[in-house]
Amino acid sequence: MRDFQDIPDEAIKAIQAPTLVLGSDRDVMLPEGAVALYRLLPRAQLAILPGVTHMEITSKTNALVPLIADFLSAAE
Repeated sequence: MRDFQDIPDEAIKAIQAPTLVLGSDRDVMLPEGAVALYRLLPRAQLAILPGVTHMEITSKTNALVPLIADFLSAAE
């Protein structure tokens, strides 16, 4: 799953739901992977949090909460 090799690009492109692709510059999935996924999803937004690992993302509420709130507001 890390490289999305087990999911065909066409299957990802077919996802029509608004999607927030969230990553960090120290995540298991490198920012380049998050950008590649973002480009495949037709209704995606992308956010890369600096300086945190995958497990630390949820602890960055001061950055994360506004990102999610803005995403959810735009999806209405």
